[in-house]
Amino acid sequence: MQATRSFLLAGVVLATPMLFPRQAPPPPEANYWIYVANESSDIVSRVRFGPDGIEEEKTISVGWHPADLDGAHGLFVAPTGDHWYLSLAHGRPFGTIWKFETGTDRFVDSTTV
Repeated sequence: MQATRSFLLAGVVLATPMLFPRQAPPPPEANYWIYVANESSDIVSRVRFGPDGIEEEKTISVGWHPADLDGAHGLFVAPTGDHWYLSLAHGRPFGTIWKFETGTDRFVDSTTV
């Protein structure tokens, strides 16, 4: 079976045969974690990927107004790795930055921006 590569060009998908089929990269040798913000449900997911595959380890509810989407947007982990920060962009009229403890994902504090 010949591998193909697809390209999207002005709304038209073009498929061309690959000259050199790609091989899957080797699995990672260690575990890595990422945080993923989901704006449409006010959830942040902590995802682990490593030698055993990928897994959503935890979901963290964020937002202060249950009936309205607050809009989890930007995520930043401190250079020291001890905290992570989340911007909630749909404030009335301002947004907020929330601070969490890395590992426990415990809410620490927030500020209006």
